[in-house]
Amino acid sequence: AMEVCLAQDNAALERLVTAPSFDRQLALEIARHQPWGNWGWKEHWDVLETVWRLNQSLSAGSKMVRVVGMEWPMDLQSVGMVGLGNNPAADCPLWEKLRVFRVIASLPHMVARDAFMARQVEAEIIEKGERGIVWVGRNHTPVGSPQVGVGQRTTNRMGFLLGQRYGDRVFQIRLHGLDLSPAVTDPGYTGAGPRMAEFLEGVMRERQNAPVGFTVAGSPFAVLRDSDSIEYHFEPRLMLADVAGGYVFLCPRSEVSRATWLDGYVSERMFVANKPFYEALGRQTGRQVHSAEEVNALFRP
Repeated sequence: AMEVCLAQDNAALERLVTAPSFDRQLALEIARHQPWGNWGWKEHWDVLETVWRLNQSLSAGSKMVRVVGMEWPMDLQSVGMVGLGNNPAADCPLWEKLRVFRVIASLPHMVARDAFMARQVEAEIIEKGERGIVWVGRNHTPVGSPQVGVGQRTTNRMGFLLGQRYGDRVFQIRLHGLDLSPAVTDPGYTGAGPRMAEFLEGVMRERQNAPVGFTVAGSPFAVLRDSDSIEYHFEPRLMLADVAGGYVFLCPRSEVSRATWLDGYVSERMFVANKPFYEALGRQTGRQVHSAEEVNALFRP
């Protein structure tokens, strides 16, 4: 199950990963349905071909692996126009300012987004008696019961909703990765930068950075917290065990490569439909964009 795919594309996704040949154009169209319109990261979409290749390797009559979407259609480009730091809604034509009504129309979906994703996991995996891997952003994943002071953060999240209903049938794993400063949401923050990932990498260096996965609860890392990380700064009781059931370390962050851009992801049709949004993305990097190709160039190295 993939957050970046629409649930309404499930029939197309099944056709894509079980067909005798891989339909790259269909894969691209599925990728372009992603609600933000700028999620053209090749490695995410390569998963679809990887699943297809796996299915092609199975013996005749074997059960094939499916890919299912978890998202519903939303006009997140219009939401982005309102929320971007360089707000395009402030200097766009009057008819573009009417997008605020499209934002309002998307609000119910945004509020109920985690509940919808949880329902897709139920319907497509659990209720069918399947085993599944759910690939979703870390903010949606905490499973355990929240401590006092962190309930608002976790109780409406997909992982918590599933954990409350299915208990040990649901297990959440966090991949080692970047930490974010509270300054991301609090411009007035003047504290130090986050240090938990750096600390964990110091421990891993003592074991020659060998890949490892472990259950967090009961480990020496369970009570770790980092007040200078956005995840913990606003939640004074939060600890690593509250947000990670398992933890997987593959390599230090310095050895991780950035995702690459899927060539031609933004089409001319997408550009015309959401030109102010893409122009705002360009201005954030000091560049003007006048075409889909120039938008795609924003994301290429």
